[in-house]
Amino acid sequence: MALAFTAPAHSLGLEVREARTSERLDCLPLSDRAFSLTFIHSVSQTPVEDVYTLEGEGSERQLVQTAEHFVTHGQGLPSMEDEPGVSRLEHTDTGFVAHMRRPISKLIIRAHPDFDNTLRADGRRIDLTNWPDRALRIEPVGDCKSNR
Repeated sequence: MALAFTAPAHSLGLEVREARTSERLDCLPLSDRAFSLTFIHSVSQTPVEDVYTLEGEGSERQLVQTAEHFVTHGQGLPSMEDEPGVSRLEHTDTGFVAHMRRPISKLIIRAHPDFDNTLRADGRRIDLTNWPDRALRIEPVGDCKSNR
């Protein structure tokens, strides 16, 4: 008799590590492959949400940015469809959405309490401002219980 294996609901995760030392700071379980980073834009002082998905398996896992939601144009935010990876720029009732497929080889951010940097998935969140003024690396892992 063959046995079927079903992966646990949270078999993938996103680790938050200190970029220089690789110290593991936290891990966010993923039940599907979507997650977002939210923050306050440093120039416009308005909310931004970067949406990502996790593609591939094992050592081939890769982060891909699929959208950026923002209220007003500012430095570092897409303003035209011909920007790298942007397929469509949509104007909505609440601002703009840049639709894209932008592979991210290394996702490194520097969090600051003034900018409310938060990693979100499946109704859970990690407040990245718990580690202010440090370079943080966010990377996919097989699960949050092991190192890989």
